[in-house]
Amino acid sequence: MVCLRPTLEDYILKRLKRTTSIIHPKDLASLVVRGDLTPGARVLEAGIGSGAATIFLLRCLAPDGLLISCERRSEFIANAKSNVEDFHSLYGDPGTKHEIVEIDVYEDLPAEDLDVLLLDVPEPQRSVSLAWKALRPGGTLLSWLPTVTQVYTLVRMLQEEPGWEVIETRELLERSWEVAEQAMRPFHRMVAHTGFLIRARRVAL
Repeated sequence: MVCLRPTLEDYILKRLKRTTSIIHPKDLASLVVRGDLTPGARVLEAGIGSGAATIFLLRCLAPDGLLISCERRSEFIANAKSNVEDFHSLYGDPGTKHEIVEIDVYEDLPAEDLDVLLLDVPEPQRSVSLAWKALRPGGTLLSWLPTVTQVYTLVRMLQEEPGWEVIETRELLERSWEVAEQAMRPFHRMVAHTGFLIRARRVAL
C-alpha cells in the first residue's frame, strides 16, 4: 500500500461536496494562463458554485491577492464556505484576502479596478457592461460556459459592444495514455467536452 497526500486535483474531484456543477481541474489550470493570474492580483468570481474555482484561485493569488466571490444563493455560499474551510484545515490557509458577497451579479458588481473577472453564470451577457466598469483598462474577462448557444450569445455581444478586444473561445480536451512493456495506446475513455472558456480584454474608450 502506498499512501500519498491528495493533490488539489484529487481534492476537487474526490472530496469536494458538490451542490452544483464545477469547473473541471483541467480547465481551472487554463485559467492561470488565459487570465494571466499572478500572486497579488485582484480577482472577482461571479458564481461561487461549490467552491472549486474559489479554492483554486485563493491558492493562485496568495499571499497578497484579493478574491471577491459573488453569489446570489445563500445555500451555495454555505456549501462553498464549508469546502474552503475544509480545504484550509487540510492544506493550510494560503493567506489570500477573501470576501464573499451575496449579490445578484446581473444587477451589480461590488468592486472596481479588477485584474480579472470570472463569470461562471448561465447568462454572462447580462453582466458584460458591469464587467467593463469593474475591470481596470487591460483587465481580463473570463467566462466559463457549457453550451454553444451560451457561447454564441456572449461572444457576439462582446464583438458588438465597444470596449472589448482579443476575444477568444477555447475548449480543452484531455486524453490519457496507457504505457506498458512493448505497448502504448490511448485510454478507451477520455475527458472530452467539459465547457468553453471565453476570454476578452477590456480596453479604454
